[in-house]
Amino acid sequence: GANLNGVILLHSCLFWANLNHANLTTANLRSAKLNHARMEFVCLRKANLTEACLERVNLIKADLTKANLFKATLKASNCTKANFNHANLSETNWEGAILTNALLRRVDLEKAQLNETILQGADLTEADLVGADLSNAELTDAILVKAALELACLQNADLSGADLEGASLFKANLKGVNLENVNLRNTDLRHANL
Repeated sequence: GANLNGVILLHSCLFWANLNHANLTTANLRSAKLNHARMEFVCLRKANLTEACLERVNLIKADLTKANLFKATLKASNCTKANFNHANLSETNWEGAILTNALLRRVDLEKAQLNETILQGADLTEADLVGADLSNAELTDAILVKAALELACLQNADLSGADLEGASLFKANLKGVNLENVNLRNTDLRHANL
């Protein structure tokens, strides 16, 4: 793939672009429009994707470690096995996205829209999901150890087989949640709406 390390592409329109295997480390893609782009195995470490539009993007096995995606839109994107560890994903919109087996350790997903997403087997260890909307999300076998889910909406989510050890679900909405075989050891469920 192309080496675009540090490139500045503010407000760029890259619909349907083929960026597979590209190196976009530290790239500035603020407010870029990347709808339908092919970005498999792309490296976006520490990239700035603030307010970028990434709807229906293919980010399979992409590396977005420590990237800034504040207020980005990733609706219906495929992020299977992508690495978002330590990324800023606050106020992002992931409605209908696929994040199967994605790495989301210590990410900031505060107030994120994750409704109807597939997070099967995703690693959300110590993730900040305060106020996030995870309604109707599939979180089967997800790892949410020590995750902050205060005030989160998990209505009708499937958490079967998930590991929530040490997680905080203080005042979370858990109506209709499937908690079959969930590890709730040391989980804070105070004032949760069951």
